[in-house]
Amino acid sequence: MTVIKEEIENYSSIALIMPRVNYIKNMITISKQLADSYNRICYVSLNQRYQPLKRSLIANKVDINKFNFIDGITKTSVSETGEVSNCVFVSAPDKLTELAIAIQKTINEQKSEVILFDSLSTLLLYEPVHVISRFVHSIIGPIGAANCMAIFTCSEGDMEKELLKDISMFIDEEIQFD
Repeated sequence: MTVIKEEIENYSSIALIMPRVNYIKNMITISKQLADSYNRICYVSLNQRYQPLKRSLIANKVDINKFNFIDGITKTSVSETGEVSNCVFVSAPDKLTELAIAIQKTINEQKSEVILFDSLSTLLLYEPVHVISRFVHSIIGPIGAANCMAIFTCSEGDMEKELLKDISMFIDEEIQFD
């Protein structure tokens, strides 16, 4: 199944479960489809640094002018990021308060229509399931209040099943991406 606007538009928040194989390729596919359907997308990246992600999206003909990025990984390896007009750099992926503030500020200021969160699985490297669950719960409200759709990606796996069970109370739907 490929994610298209008609499959996700009836929900305000979804968990998109993807196989680990071709994860990055699938994220590009999803980004392209979102850019084809929406004008203002907030891409939260905890997996790839902004510059390589940007190059990859451009190389795959994704209209990055529709994106505002929140990069939670670059500052873990580079002390000075410089100012980038369409990207907010968070100090680390496990700085959940800072991440939540950046998300809320970006979706409100940029009037984002959809947020693509890459990924909940990455957060599992830093935080236990119950902390991630609380984090998702805390950002779902402000995202919904901004009339923004939330897509939380995660890769298939045993630990993610526990996380999905916990966040199922807060999200509208789980969709399997094949």
